[in-house]
Amino acid sequence: MKYFRNYGTNNIIVNFSIKYLYFLFAIIIFFSDISAQDTLNITSEPDGLNLGKHCEYLLDEDGVFEIDEISSKIMRQLFRPISRNQPGFGYTNSAVWLFCPLKNISMDSISLYLEVSYPLLDDIRMFLPKGKGFQEIRTGDSYPFLQRPVAYRNFLFPMEIKSQEEISVYLRITNKGAVISPLYIWSEKNLIKKISSENIFIGLFIGICIVMILYNLFVYTFFKELHYLFYVLFLVGWSSIILTITGISFQYLWPNSIWWGNYNFPIMIFFTSVWALLFTRAILSLKDYSPLLNKILYYMVYVSALGIGIPFILDYALSIRISLSVIAVELTTIYISVILVFIKNKRISKYFLIAWSGFFIGVLIYQLHSFGWLATGILSTWSILIGASIAIILFALALADRINTIREEKEKAQEEVIQMQKVAIENIKTTQKQQEQLVAMNQELKIAGEIHQSILPQFIPDIKNVRIHVSYIPMAEIGGDIYEFIHDKESNSLGIFVADVTGHGIPAALLSSIMKATFTFHKKLYNKPDRLLKEINSTIISMENNQMVSAGYLYLDLKSRIAYYANSGHPPLLVWRKKSNTIESFYPEGKIIGWVEDTNNKLETIPFQKGDKFYLYTDGITDVRKNVSDIWGDENFKRFVLDHASLQEEDMIQELLQTLKNYSGRENGFEDDLTFIVIEIL
Repeated sequence: MKYFRNYGTNNIIVNFSIKYLYFLFAIIIFFSDISAQDTLNITSEPDGLNLGKHCEYLLDEDGVFEIDEISSKIMRQLFRPISRNQPGFGYTNSAVWLFCPLKNISMDSISLYLEVSYPLLDDIRMFLPKGKGFQEIRTGDSYPFLQRPVAYRNFLFPMEIKSQEEISVYLRITNKGAVISPLYIWSEKNLIKKISSENIFIGLFIGICIVMILYNLFVYTFFKELHYLFYVLFLVGWSSIILTITGISFQYLWPNSIWWGNYNFPIMIFFTSVWALLFTRAILSLKDYSPLLNKILYYMVYVSALGIGIPFILDYALSIRISLSVIAVELTTIYISVILVFIKNKRISKYFLIAWSGFFIGVLIYQLHSFGWLATGILSTWSILIGASIAIILFALALADRINTIREEKEKAQEEVIQMQKVAIENIKTTQKQQEQLVAMNQELKIAGEIHQSILPQFIPDIKNVRIHVSYIPMAEIGGDIYEFIHDKESNSLGIFVADVTGHGIPAALLSSIMKATFTFHKKLYNKPDRLLKEINSTIISMENNQMVSAGYLYLDLKSRIAYYANSGHPPLLVWRKKSNTIESFYPEGKIIGWVEDTNNKLETIPFQKGDKFYLYTDGITDVRKNVSDIWGDENFKRFVLDHASLQEEDMIQELLQTLKNYSGRENGFEDDLTFIVIEIL
């Protein structure tokens, strides 16, 4: 044995002392009854034989031993049997030596591949007997991918064993993370089959991730709901983690980037947890069910965001331990939050509960398999991809269910209001006193209706090169829709304001009057649509009347032929292009007036030319319903406008009313006010 090397006097003494103690221990156990592991007998076509349970191990705490020392008879006595199905040693700073005996019991020489199926190991050295010494092969994710003996996501070592030959393979493994080393023996034929089948699983997972990312990114750009953006970013991070765990990213994405190949794992753990926390808080409306948990998850977002910088400061070993500890706490808190909401019967939480459960089970099975506590099979090998795919799909269903839930709640509320109105009318008719009250109420409604009519424009501006048509049909004597025009002859510009007050009756008429006065007060901002709507919202919010108004404001610069449009929860602005006979829809971001202090209005810039038409309207048109679940909708209205845009406005509105009556089956009015404004550029 080589006890002395050119390490310096102190290192020589330390190494000598350590090896002397090992020597004494070896002498003691040399005569004790220690049974070695059974040799793995190999036939001509091994199909993923489990080599791990046939190996023995030795922990080299200081990493000072070489192969000639480890393979000596005395040192061999220090090796201990593997107690589990596969070698797994958790987080250790020691170099792990594995002794693995194999024997070819077939009549022919066999070409084999030894697979270490954990791709996150830093350094693996394989020693094959060659002559009187050993052939050394080095690999690991601390080396460029192209240096691997076989270009594969896991570590493969080729070898050849002659007929009836028995060899002893040594492996030396070091890792800053967990030391997990599942070992399998494959023939070339069966290895190719295995790689082909696993490519199907990995391809399906990557395909699911790409489809979900693109689809939800498209939905986000259309609806501007942050839930979808949170989900997309969560998917990006989670996909990166899975591709790192499976070795795909190091093989295909950054095969020569050693630092990023290692450190992206803790970085993406923190990155993914940020969006998982935000997504959970938003989709479950956690503040309504548990303000405490909502606040805890809120602060955890900042913890994870700060954690992204940890790998840039600390080494990998400490970074991965911190990231896994933090994510364990955060995922546990998320799971508790989901269970709490589920107990309180929020429907959407069932998707979250199943999704996170599938995710946890998949990770648990994967870890048990990696540490050798679970036998190898399709479920154990691919559990993490299966669990992740289930979670991804169920999260998408949760988003879809949220939209349906909001729609159903709105329809249910509308039905309840309608039923309450019917009951109220029937009760009024039961007694003479109530009939008298009804007469008085109708008189009040009539007066209120006259007041509401008086606040609407009494004439339409007569503007050169512009034709304006307005159709306003209130649901009852009192309407809740208002509109107004601002024509500035000096700047040759036109502003059109349209709004829809929630509810009906006298309260709606009163709020309409307030809206008219508020608009008049702020009309100095007539050429700044987004600012105008923000100021109107501030005034309405300050009144604390708990009513909301959807509104849109269109400003036409007739000189430069550029339009500017802002929206506060109002239906989209439609523009018909005469030259191309197409319809464009504009729906800039902006929250409904009277809801929150900041409506966050964005401004849309729209060029126009001669022959183009602008259509502003209220949702009384698009919300016409056939029954509780079927409404006419925006798409039907867009198609109608495209098909009838060339008609005169009077003919078009008659066609529209008839179409709505045919769809709803109602001949005597509609369930909401209808406002339809057309501006044609001549």
